[in-house]
Amino acid sequence: MAESIQKKLKAELEKYTQIQKDVSMSVSARQKLETQAAENNIVKEELDLLDSSNTVFKLIGPVLVKQDLDEAKATVAKRLEYINGEIQRYETLLKDLEKKSEHQREVLTSLQQDFQKAQGLIAGKMVLLFSQVQLQELSRQSHSRSEEATLATGEGPGNCAEQRTEDNHENTLPMSVT
Repeated sequence: MAESIQKKLKAELEKYTQIQKDVSMSVSARQKLETQAAENNIVKEELDLLDSSNTVFKLIGPVLVKQDLDEAKATVAKRLEYINGEIQRYETLLKDLEKKSEHQREVLTSLQQDFQKAQGLIAGKMVLLFSQVQLQELSRQSHSRSEEATLATGEGPGNCAEQRTEDNHENTLPMSVT
């Protein structure tokens, strides 16, 4: 019984570990997105300071290409919208993963308690069995000593002093004294 619980415990622990890895990856991805959002907010603020007479360039590979100010503002706004949407998606994912993680912790706790109970039962049965064996051994030893004492005194079965009857009953003591 303890072995099957231990196998379940191991499988559930692997699930919990995977959930924790997913949480870690999601937190890392969300932080990266938040950094990108902060950078793009700075770009948006800088673009808002410009007027139509300023020239804006976009870096495409190793080349700077001239870009219209309104087009640059629209591109940054779309990028921010996308990044904020991804941040929200990761927030939802993290909440879901946290619920799964909590559920998995409860499952693990329950299985650990079951495993400890099973180990306790096994240990208890072993102690009980050991105690029974010890009692049997003590009983056997006591019986052996009793037989050895009987043989050593010459009092075999039927020859015990208590079992001997004497013809002279006057020398016997009463059994109960008040």
